[in-house]
Amino acid sequence: MFSEPDRLLTSFILRLRSGTLDERGIDPSGLYWEPKSFLNTKNIIRCLISLLNWLEPKCTKTHKLIQNDFRSVLLYSAWYRKNINDFLGHTKSFKNCTLSYKEMNYCSTKTHLVAEGDAVAFPEETFKNLFFDGFSTQRDLRISIRDKLILLLMHGGGVRESEAMSLWVSDIELDPLNSNAALVKIYNEEQGVAPYGWKSNRGGNSRKLFLKEKYGRVPRVSMFNTEHLGWKGGTIDHKDGYIIVNWFPSYYGEIFLRLWKIYHQYRASILCNHPYAFISFHKKHFGFPYTLNAFHQNYKNALKRINLLPSKHAGYDPHGHRHIAI
Repeated sequence: MFSEPDRLLTSFILRLRSGTLDERGIDPSGLYWEPKSFLNTKNIIRCLISLLNWLEPKCTKTHKLIQNDFRSVLLYSAWYRKNINDFLGHTKSFKNCTLSYKEMNYCSTKTHLVAEGDAVAFPEETFKNLFFDGFSTQRDLRISIRDKLILLLMHGGGVRESEAMSLWVSDIELDPLNSNAALVKIYNEEQGVAPYGWKSNRGGNSRKLFLKEKYGRVPRVSMFNTEHLGWKGGTIDHKDGYIIVNWFPSYYGEIFLRLWKIYHQYRASILCNHPYAFISFHKKHFGFPYTLNAFHQNYKNALKRINLLPSKHAGYDPHGHRHIAI
């Protein structure tokens, strides 16, 4: 099916991550691969590199030509990744590339971190006013409680707005160390483990596969519409692919649980074709996952109710809640 090695290798790696079935369960290739986790994909690529290293002194001339095709593709990919973030990278030539397999393996699996810069914290003395007055004058109580829950996750839990919006109903539990507080887990939708011990017929248990088979959806990080949510990644707390929200001060976790119990009654009464905790109550999008655009608009309206205007410079911005004023 592939006349060029680079297309073959690119497709191979892509299908490891995404699987070969489309949203309708159709697979023209006949492989019926389920999506692999990030770690499994990385290990398979490393095994392929090791295999080529092992074959080098043993292969025949014909095999050598085949191997060299793959070697050139892998080396070029590593060279590109190494120089794409270099200011003068475009002036360098691949012909002069002398990367070893060790360097190539490092470049192909390295995670590039981006600094967020010096963000201004939301003024602590203003938060109480925003929480009680800004978000408490909604016509619909469900909207008020939903937005307060997201606000608590950002301000008291230090999570990003996109991380809060990605929560599933199953991600919120009672804290075993404090039954009056909520234990909230933020999962990576591609690498995280599906809830309730779910597994596919072939034994897969990723959230990405769970969304595809149960709801015919893709993770929101992979969407290109208004439902899209970013994911900056970071260190996870558990092998199942999640981070735990650490409340500070701890009473924010207790406030969250009280509001969640009320909100969950509303959420459970609505039939939704998705597992997301926060949904829209607008008549045109009723029951659909809550979007960042809608939250931003409600956040701006809440600021206006307490006579404030959105301002990143002053910290009056959703991102400002992740930072502590010093």
